[in-house]
Amino acid sequence: MRSGLGHIETETTEADESDDKTPVTFEYFNADSKNGNWDNPVAKAITEATGVTLDVSYPVASQGDAKEDVALMIANDEYPDLIYAKSNATDLYAAGALIDMTDLIEKYGPNIKKCTEMSWKNYSGVKMIREFISFLMRV
Repeated sequence: MRSGLGHIETETTEADESDDKTPVTFEYFNADSKNGNWDNPVAKAITEATGVTLDVSYPVASQGDAKEDVALMIANDEYPDLIYAKSNATDLYAAGALIDMTDLIEKYGPNIKKCTEMSWKNYSGVKMIREFISFLMRV
């Protein structure tokens, strides 16, 4: 089962989870290409508080269409840690690259649910993550 964090394996305990600020970088593909890189004040504050950095990439197609980029990810079976694929999410789902994270977030992510003012019951796990990342990328 692919979680999107295939190349990062860590073990933590409850005692050290909140204090661990070991630097880690997640690859993030943003099909929207209109948000900034991980260099705004909010991003810097998140990195300082958590050690987390996003390496943001955008579509390379001349029209800014992510379809080619997503098709290449699928063909190579190589995915970034986080993907905002817009209309190409169905292709990723059909390829088995996405999972419904609703149950995982319910069990392990109570703070993710607290980060949104929108009703949790109206969101699937994938949509919630998309909204959360979009929120983090705003200046």
